[in-house]
Amino acid sequence: MITTHSTSNYRNDLYTFLSSSTIEGYRQDPYFDSVGQATIGVGFNIEGDSNVQRYVLNQLGVFAGRTDQEIETIRKDFEATIINVPNGDEIQLVTVLNAKLRQYLGAQTTTLFTMNTTQSRSVFEQILGDSITGQTTIGQSITKDGKQ
Repeated sequence: MITTHSTSNYRNDLYTFLSSSTIEGYRQDPYFDSVGQATIGVGFNIEGDSNVQRYVLNQLGVFAGRTDQEIETIRKDFEATIINVPNGDEIQLVTVLNAKLRQYLGAQTTTLFTMNTTQSRSVFEQILGDSITGQTTIGQSITKDGKQ
């Protein structure tokens, strides 16, 4: 028998579930998750998922006024920076990501590589995509790509 649930707002309930401390929790700063992947927010993999990288960097304002080609170059630059940080060294991870952010936003920026709860929720919504069709903003079914 399939267990069903009743909810009037599945997306909100799912976000609340994921952000609970017993599941993913919410962290504003980048960190390494339990399998060693650089992560931020409510478990957003910023190390190996290029689409999530785009969503996060866009929320941080890195892509404003950039062409698609520039966006991809910048995304790859951030990814290479993350990959070069030894697993588990969260202080270095934060340091190099803040430096990289200053490189693209300007040396005088006070913006840090952090994600507030509003930005985290926005990334979550982008990952889930269209709730009616089940298609994400990256064109994959949320049940197929494991997001559900």
